[in-house]
Amino acid sequence: MSVLIDLGNSFLKLAIVDEKNKIINVKKIKLEDHKKDNIKTEIVNHLADIKTTNKKIIISSVNNKWNDFVKNIFISDDLKWLNFNDFTKLNFPNKSETGIDLLCLGAAVLNQKNTLIVSFGTATTFTLWNDNNLLGAIISPGAWTAFKGLTKSASLIKDTMKINFKTKLGVIGSDTNSAINIGTFKAHALMSEAIIKDIQSKHSISNIIFTGGGLDNIKPYLKGDYKINENLIFEGMLNL
Repeated sequence: MSVLIDLGNSFLKLAIVDEKNKIINVKKIKLEDHKKDNIKTEIVNHLADIKTTNKKIIISSVNNKWNDFVKNIFISDDLKWLNFNDFTKLNFPNKSETGIDLLCLGAAVLNQKNTLIVSFGTATTFTLWNDNNLLGAIISPGAWTAFKGLTKSASLIKDTMKINFKTKLGVIGSDTNSAINIGTFKAHALMSEAIIKDIQSKHSISNIIFTGGGLDNIKPYLKGDYKINENLIFEGMLNL
């Protein structure tokens, strides 16, 4: 067995992979500085069924702040930190500016034509791939990032306000909480679909795939018929 780690800016995702390269167990953990001991316990417990003391760990990281934390947990294991040299099957410009996570997503759609990947996380990214070539990208603040920016800038809106992640709300809010929910998540879904239509007006799109740690919050408001694959980044890591 091996372990895949997607170390993002907001979440750490773990995937256990069996001997047949099949993903059998995935866990998502929110990264919070004041809960590092709890996070370490969650990771160790999730991997408790892997008996070997020298696990193969493959890591995609865009969060240098937490890299040492992960290294210390797996200090006795075989760690592989993905870098640009691991993506020889892909053609992409601006190596110094392209995130490893976006390249992993590209590796998940090898040899596919005109595929648009929309990933919801700390940032919401739109990457267009054709025959292993990255044609271009759009990066916008993620829904949760936008909410945190609002609470920091608007003195009467508290960052402790409860955000309703599950309930599909109406067109307009009846109080501050519901108004912000709609403005955060529904507005983000509408923005994303508008961007997709704009890209489609200039490029031929054969496939649209939605993924990312923030997808659950956006999904109830999406109107289009999209492919959803929450393990896309791990599938890309397995294709390398």
